[in-house]
Amino acid sequence: MILGHSDPSLLTKKRVFLDSNIIISFLDTKNKFHNSVRRIFNNPLLKETNFYYAQPSLLELKDHWRRKRLTEAIEIRYEEGYGFFKKFSTAYNKFTEANKDKHDYLLDYQIKELRRTLEGIHNNEGIHYWNELCLDALDSEISTLETSLNSTRFIYAKLNDDDVFPIEDKSNWPKWEEADSMIENFCLASNDAAILNMTNKGLDIDAFITNDGDMLYAVANSRLNNDITPYTFLNPKKFNIN
Repeated sequence: MILGHSDPSLLTKKRVFLDSNIIISFLDTKNKFHNSVRRIFNNPLLKETNFYYAQPSLLELKDHWRRKRLTEAIEIRYEEGYGFFKKFSTAYNKFTEANKDKHDYLLDYQIKELRRTLEGIHNNEGIHYWNELCLDALDSEISTLETSLNSTRFIYAKLNDDDVFPIEDKSNWPKWEEADSMIENFCLASNDAAILNMTNKGLDIDAFITNDGDMLYAVANSRLNNDITPYTFLNPKKFNIN
């Protein structure tokens, strides 16, 4: 049974694994779940609870920040009347309209397309423009992001960490074959499958929190250990199977 984040049983959990979208919501003030997620982790009744995340979540967070900062840098340039190449501007306006009420930031394929509009411009002016834009958007941003993440109460879980994946429990460490099975059965993204698999294999993990519909579908179809309780900030009724 998938439970809502306000279910009182969450207050009894001690070792909770987090999906990347929860960490993103916590750090990104523009995320629609930001305030709700912050309230959970600031709850004094959960002060003794450990919250863990794994490498796939860290990589997804960094990719989210890449899209966020580049989008914001372009928006700032528009607001300041900065000049854009015509093809770049046309593509950006098209993507902005397509993303309206759907996505907060440019998607990966859109970023690639924006870069392509600048390739081939005389004397590499387009390439220089792109490099300048990327530096403006992202210079030191990833290290700053990691500093912000390290200042939270979230704990990085990795193999041989003497906590979630201690060497004494090596026989139970995550195996790629189990993540592959989730991909094959539910068409889960590889990162999602890896996160769910690491949650299942973590020592004494008693809860998992995610806002990913695909992940919740897999959880509802028995791909989360029975002794791990799943929670979400979405409507759990949409995912529970009667």
